[in-house]
Amino acid sequence: MGRDSRRLNIKRGTRLYIEEKGGELIIKAVTPDYFERIAGVLPTKGKLSKALIEERKKDKESES
Repeated sequence: MGRDSRRLNIKRGTRLYIEEKGGELIIKAVTPDYFERIAGVLPTKGKLSKALIEERKKDKESES
């Protein structure tokens, strides 16, 4: 892994969210910090964020 991935706290196995905006690709690491930043954006009353965080916990456990 490169210096930038360490600086951005991206580790092997980290899921990435890729978005196309204005002809450019935007890549974001899907981490618990990511969910904290987007919390409240969707009108799901936190259910979606909780489900995604729970799924990520299960993924981490299966990786170990």
